[in-house]
Amino acid sequence: MDTLITQLLPRDEIDRISNQEWDELASKSVFKNPFYARNCLTAAFKSLDSDKTIFLVVSFVDNKLVTLFPVEVTRHRMGFKMINVWSHNHCPLSDPLSLNNTDTSRTIFNLLQQTGATCFGAERHSPQSLGELVTQKSLIHQTFRGQVSQFKAKKEYYACLPAKVRSESKRIVRRINQELNLSYKTSKELPEFGWFEAYCQLEHSGWKSGAKGSILSQPNYLQYYNEFIDKAFSNNQVEFQGIFHDEKPVALSFRMISGNCAFDIKTSYDEAYRRLYPGVVLEILNLIELHQLDFDFVDSCTQPNNRVINRLWPEQKIVHDSIFFKNSVIGTVLDKMMRWKRSDTN
Repeated sequence: MDTLITQLLPRDEIDRISNQEWDELASKSVFKNPFYARNCLTAAFKSLDSDKTIFLVVSFVDNKLVTLFPVEVTRHRMGFKMINVWSHNHCPLSDPLSLNNTDTSRTIFNLLQQTGATCFGAERHSPQSLGELVTQKSLIHQTFRGQVSQFKAKKEYYACLPAKVRSESKRIVRRINQELNLSYKTSKELPEFGWFEAYCQLEHSGWKSGAKGSILSQPNYLQYYNEFIDKAFSNNQVEFQGIFHDEKPVALSFRMISGNCAFDIKTSYDEAYRRLYPGVVLEILNLIELHQLDFDFVDSCTQPNNRVINRLWPEQKIVHDSIFFKNSVIGTVLDKMMRWKRSDTN
């Protein structure tokens, strides 16, 4: 087996990785993850979690970049060192970029050896994205969230839904169309419209502003998006969708694109129309449009307990939270303790 060399780069040294190598790895990665693509992850390193000890992990085989992902180094309350794949409030997926899953596992082994950490953790990642060697021995918590795949083999969207959900969805769309002069538009049709600015204003006008969850309510959130959104949009890596009443946005959303895969990340609506469920209507219209496109899959990127999304999206994606303990005395003891605690709880 070829020698794999793993390095940890501090956040202020990630420019040591060539743009071309990073972009090529992102495009060829076994698991697509637009949040770890160069422009997006570089923006996150510059703007978010400045108080945390974060590194970029990179591995090379014969001087070729084969694996890349960000990590946070912390200490457990019991005193042992932990390494977690870093994700933030605007990153719903922590799949490493890697040319093959075996190199991902080998990178994790190297990482634990080099740092002296006892365990490695990752939240909200796809099954097997850490590699089979790590997955087999990890403690895993499994959840589900909405997804659509294999579009070519499917009928139109409504035909994929249970009868009751199909009836409810059609009724909601019909009701809003009866009261508003509604039109559905995307950034492909209106590339000159200020989609991101309009989304930020709409989101900030509602409850997310009071909860400090809107992009405009947190300067570092806005800086993060401003760092990459325009370039991503011009490169067709971001798409916007919306429903409009007399040219005024009633609900807006956008998704990230990686290769032939899409990741829905943001939706907001005008709360003046709350009783008409504009956010739900936009979700339905987006799904209708998706069934006419040619993506391999689209991930809803929502929390697993999102009842609305789980009803509207015709499939469920398996998501893992994993902990892998190093093959050492303390690692073995902690692994057994956690497995015992989990079985006792269940």
